[in-house]
Amino acid sequence: MLLTDVRDTFYQSDPFLSTSTSPLLLFSDHPNLTISHWLVKAMVEKCHGKDALTDFSQPHLNSGSTMGSREGIFQYVSAMLQEFDYMKVRDNCRSESTADDQTVHNYLYYTGRLPDGAVLLPHRTGAVHVMAYEADVIFRKRIDQVYARGGFDEKVRAEEWVNANGYIDNQTGSWRNWLGPEHGLTDANGSILNVDGTLSPQVHQADRFGPFFSRYLERLNDEVRSNA
Repeated sequence: MLLTDVRDTFYQSDPFLSTSTSPLLLFSDHPNLTISHWLVKAMVEKCHGKDALTDFSQPHLNSGSTMGSREGIFQYVSAMLQEFDYMKVRDNCRSESTADDQTVHNYLYYTGRLPDGAVLLPHRTGAVHVMAYEADVIFRKRIDQVYARGGFDEKVRAEEWVNANGYIDNQTGSWRNWLGPEHGLTDANGSILNVDGTLSPQVHQADRFGPFFSRYLERLNDEVRSNA
């Protein structure tokens, strides 16, 4: 079974072909993003105290995609609901954030409260490639690069330029070449890859690349439909 977000997810191959005997598979974002992020650290400490988690160098897990066996997923959902029931009757656990499922997801894993045999898959190695951190870093660096060249009175104008023109200067050749090989994330078709060079079956949060990537994806979808 696969529990997943929808708006910011797309598929390049069948994620269920990534077989595993583990009852629960969890997916991490880029190694530079750890549970020291406020969404985990600050919110867990507010609810459970400063000793609830101790090692904040651990990878930040994304709750937007979780896989497992039928029994493993049922146990996962039960554990999540139990924690939400705990939180909802305690004022110190309440938050205005709509992303506190990610807080709970990380807290339960790192305190050993998920099903026995739950496995954390390293970034870009499993059925789900979580791109939020790396996509945002590349996007922001591109904006800075364009802004530093001059010609824009505000950085927001440079961002608009990137959204319209993309990541490669003097773009030539196929529209598939939307990112460039220097990042090591795509193949010649523009498809997003796992570390081993295979297609990332499910790609999550690649929308952090901005509207330019969205237009690439639209063209790709149009091509698939025309060949159907």
